[in-house]
Amino acid sequence: MFSDGLQAIATTSDQDEFLNTIDTLRDSLYNKEIDITIRLKTIRADFAGVLGPILESDADKAKVLDDLRLAVKKMRVLNIRLGFNYDLDFVRRLADWVKNNVGQDVVLELQTNLGLIGGATISFDGKYRDYSVKSALDKVWKN
Repeated sequence: MFSDGLQAIATTSDQDEFLNTIDTLRDSLYNKEIDITIRLKTIRADFAGVLGPILESDADKAKVLDDLRLAVKKMRVLNIRLGFNYDLDFVRRLADWVKNNVGQDVVLELQTNLGLIGGATISFDGKYRDYSVKSALDKVWKN
């Protein structure tokens, strides 16, 4: 139901920002002094693209926002520690791949750990995998 909303959320920081935006908009529903269409113009464009149609619909806006908030809170976290520095373009491409191949309900938590030398470690749904150069070198040195 909220796949467009979940698509806009790539990282855990996006998730936090989206939840705060939902809370702000929900509070604005009950404040007659705030024009909700003006408030929409102050948020991220990708979030506004998801939340605008909800606020313009005839549906119970508070309930829909509450349901969306719950769906966002339930997103699964894919934790990746990278052995290299990355940029926003890398994050977006990785997030797109994850959304298409793992699920729309997955959000990335990325960290840099240069001690890995290269590669990455991945934690997801209770599973851990180490694809780092350091791990590979450790295996070579043990033999």
